[in-house]
Amino acid sequence: MTESFLRQRRNLFIVNGILFFCYIAQVDISKLTIAGMNFEGFGKPESVFIFLWIGLAYFFYRYLIYFIEDEWQNFKTYLSRELERSVNERLLQIVSNKHHDLNENCLHSYSLMKENDWKLHYQVYLGEGEDRKLDNIILSINRSDIWKEEITGLIRFALFTPAVTNYLLPVLISAYVLIVCGFTNWNGAIF
Repeated sequence: MTESFLRQRRNLFIVNGILFFCYIAQVDISKLTIAGMNFEGFGKPESVFIFLWIGLAYFFYRYLIYFIEDEWQNFKTYLSRELERSVNERLLQIVSNKHHDLNENCLHSYSLMKENDWKLHYQVYLGEGEDRKLDNIILSINRSDIWKEEITGLIRFALFTPAVTNYLLPVLISAYVLIVCGFTNWNGAIF
């Protein structure tokens, strides 16, 4: 992860943590100290919470921008890698059941098959001895033949890659804080 993305992620976690703590502790702000200056007797203490909610929106926006710019490709790489690992074995099994003399080095991957409208390209050897030739085959794959492997790939992606904790967890926590803290009768809620 890039340093700038990590900074946005950290800031988002901090603001979420502050808001969630204030909600759980039912904080009622009567005094605030910023940079050594004390502020007491607020006429509108909810303005501090408004500031925190605006901060959350700002840092969430910044997080999304940096995610798209810096980390989207890494996220897709993790997902693609796990889908390839689980589905490619099944594709090889499907093709091996149809052809016994398969050129395994030319079997296309899950991602290429997906790009080719679920058509798998591969080669088989035809003939014997000196007359042996390669034949290109295109096989339409039914998604129902690979759905279990796709789900396995998604589970592996969620459990065994850092993608969920690095990229999805900040979004999930922000949504949780917004729903739990923002829409209640707490005096720091948005509504």
